[in-house]
Amino acid sequence: MQVLGGHVPMAARGLSPRGRLDANYHMELSIGLPLRNDEQLTNLLEDIYNPASPNYRHYLTPDQFASSFGPSPEDYQKVIDFAKSHGLVIKGTHPNRTLVDVSGSVGDIEKAFHVHMLVYRHPTEGRNFFAPDVEPSVGSGIPILMINGLDNYVRPHPRLHLSGMPAITRVRPLRKGGGGGGSGSNTGPFEGSDYRNAYVAGVSQQGTGQSIGLFELFGFNGNDIGDYESDNGLPSVNVQPILIDGASGSDDVDYLDDSGYLDYAFEVTGDIEMAISMAPGVSSVLVYEGPTPDDVPPLGTNYVQDASTTAQINDVLNRMATDDLAKQLSCSYGFDINLSTIQIFQQFAAQGQSFFLASGDAGAYTGSVDEPADDPYITVVGGTSLTTTSTGSWASETTWSSPASNDGLGDITPAAASGGGVSLTYAIPSWQQGISMTANQGSTTMRNVPDVSLVANNMIIQWGNTLLGTGPDDSGDSYPFAEGGTSLATPLWAGFIALVNQQAAANGQSPIGFINPALYAIGKSTNYLTCFNDITTGSNTNDLSPTKYNATTGYDLCTGWGTMIGGNLMQALLAPPTEHLVITSPLGFTSFGPGGGPFTVTSQTYTLQNMGSTPLNWSVANAPNWLTVSTTSGSLASGAGAAVTISLNPAVTNFLIGNYSGNVLFANQSDGTFQNRQFNLYAGNGGFETGDFTDWTLIGDTDYNFVLAGDDADVAGEEAFPGEPDGVFVHSGLYGAYLGESPDNGSLSQTVTTTANGLYLVSFWLTCIPYQGETAPNGFDAKWNGSAFFAGTNLPAFGWTNLQYLVSSTGTSGTLEFDFNNTPGAFGLDDVSVQTAPGPFLSPAMVSGGNITLSWGAIANASYQIQSTTNLDNSGWINVGSPIPTTNSVMSVSLPVGNSSGQFYRVLMSP
Repeated sequence: MQVLGGHVPMAARGLSPRGRLDANYHMELSIGLPLRNDEQLTNLLEDIYNPASPNYRHYLTPDQFASSFGPSPEDYQKVIDFAKSHGLVIKGTHPNRTLVDVSGSVGDIEKAFHVHMLVYRHPTEGRNFFAPDVEPSVGSGIPILMINGLDNYVRPHPRLHLSGMPAITRVRPLRKGGGGGGSGSNTGPFEGSDYRNAYVAGVSQQGTGQSIGLFELFGFNGNDIGDYESDNGLPSVNVQPILIDGASGSDDVDYLDDSGYLDYAFEVTGDIEMAISMAPGVSSVLVYEGPTPDDVPPLGTNYVQDASTTAQINDVLNRMATDDLAKQLSCSYGFDINLSTIQIFQQFAAQGQSFFLASGDAGAYTGSVDEPADDPYITVVGGTSLTTTSTGSWASETTWSSPASNDGLGDITPAAASGGGVSLTYAIPSWQQGISMTANQGSTTMRNVPDVSLVANNMIIQWGNTLLGTGPDDSGDSYPFAEGGTSLATPLWAGFIALVNQQAAANGQSPIGFINPALYAIGKSTNYLTCFNDITTGSNTNDLSPTKYNATTGYDLCTGWGTMIGGNLMQALLAPPTEHLVITSPLGFTSFGPGGGPFTVTSQTYTLQNMGSTPLNWSVANAPNWLTVSTTSGSLASGAGAAVTISLNPAVTNFLIGNYSGNVLFANQSDGTFQNRQFNLYAGNGGFETGDFTDWTLIGDTDYNFVLAGDDADVAGEEAFPGEPDGVFVHSGLYGAYLGESPDNGSLSQTVTTTANGLYLVSFWLTCIPYQGETAPNGFDAKWNGSAFFAGTNLPAFGWTNLQYLVSSTGTSGTLEFDFNNTPGAFGLDDVSVQTAPGPFLSPAMVSGGNITLSWGAIANASYQIQSTTNLDNSGWINVGSPIPTTNSVMSVSLPVGNSSGQFYRVLMSP
């Protein structure tokens, strides 16, 4: 038998089931098959989006994709036969042979996949959910990747920010006609041509000959779209629903009974209207509609919600891929994904389809990024707040962040902000390498989001309902509502790409496809500020993430590269490849090792090649002092190449424990472009970035002491601290140490090479997390060579705190040790470092009134001894006063000069 992983939700492992799912309950599943030649597909995708490759933007058709990478017809038939033999009904097949849609009773499904289907109470939502008790298994000869739909823990949800949904008796039109008028500046509401005026002013393309595909889970009313077009002077666009998996296409919403559907109804209508606003001349908007999740039942019921699962999600996405009717796709939902979904995203990229996804409206992610917003084959869109001039032109933007509000009539609008964060799943793609992540708090090793942004605040959508016809106006018309969210920014980006692809077709070029490699190349070039509005103000911080993230110059985790300057960005995206200096590999290296070494990677050689027709000069600069560059400059004739080796140098042998990062800059001096390579060195695993206790010696129970990722999943995949927000045990990077030994002491230690009589600065970050409000009893000691320099007992709860201490070594090694116990809660430990202590740096002395004032930079928990002498030729120095303990980061003392004809002073540091 083969066990198929990834089907039991992590949350279910810590819950008690409420019972078995009824054996007669009917389930709709899809069986996913793995693609063939996955390594060749990955290489092909690299080539398709590499400007130096002969395969650049040479896309596959759906038939070519299925022929080269889809499962074989024989394997597909095996899965169909397997399903039939276990009493499952074949409901549908797919032309790329990656999915088989089946249905059956719970009893048949349990027998087919050797599971028990259980019912649980959702820990955060007012509903039950179902999930298998164990991972499914099938015979080893059956080519199955995933069983889509075996759980409904995640409810698909639109990323729309409803700005205080008015009650029935207060439904009124906000305004008619386009926005952007009036005197002075305008912050909205925006609608119709406002978006083109702000972002693509002077662009004549309107999307002619293009189609936009929208992922949706609800129906729409064509009259709403017609009213929006009419009120805003837009042409009538063909909007075509494509119903999948029994979706009804109905737009009916009963305010009183189905209030949970309102966000779905607003979402589909708003997505259509935004796409048309940016691309009013598109040939069609294709609305791919899957079934809507059931409304959430009342608390306390035993009803199991029949939500849209990965089976329906993947069916909709796969239809968008196999149809290949739209080269620009938009999705404004968050939902559960799996390995089958990831394959679909790869097919989008291979076929030249641009897929845009909303980054989310809850601000900074404290742990894992909501799926599927961190997938490396899609473009993730954040949000801004826009200000235009009185004529509708772009004036300024800031990061979208809206506080919670109450309109005084019972409607509470929750706080919202542009979603952004660091993936815990996907490594940083090659196109995102080479960006300094110091100021923006991003990661140099994992995928960062969002990629770009657009207005997500104070936007008009036109929506109506049959109930409105009996409302106070008795008109039956649709009504404008002021809404927002990254979900409305996303179809605007898809609409813009329709304009770009219209011009590409006119030029005889291929569609631009997956745009991230091109976007990031532009962002890292000298053309950045001519193609993007760089958003440098605001933040997407929230209650769970009060320090992350702030908008910065260049790329950031609030708004990505920013918003489009449409005409210039279109030209840059369609410009023929101009990158003459091609450097491989596209990545720097990350090296691990104990203090002083040896390290896992010591060098990497880069090949530089001139792909242009004229000679060029190149240089390498900005290397940190622990890296050596073999050759720092040169010239390359057309077609010529050179090799540059970047290596760790002997300085790294002095690194005891700590994390180090640096960028090396490759510059094409002939055209002024540059490329960065990021290098990371982890000595002694002080940040636990290996994901475990490598280089440390742990004495204690591994059930209570382990390394955590930002999503707080422990070594068994359980939630380490239920009730606490994700990320509380990670100070920086992706991992941190969870120390919860109880009731006896646990110990974490590491021995490093030192020099006799050397002084060392020990630094670490510590937090104490209570459980259900309790912290005591607990204890935490930090020791150097067995002697405690910090000791705490029954410490109260506190957030991340940096502790620094000066220690001395009498021999050729020193041992850093942490002893701990925490019965009710746990300690978090991260970013431990041990380095040669920096000596005090004396500022210029001031002499006045017979006194000399000495000032110097100081280290916490150190003492300083002032000494003097009248003759530097003599070896003797005399202590002046007693040692002075550190009281501030800058110390100062005033001393009488005396009658000496010459006096010299120095400051010594000691623990």
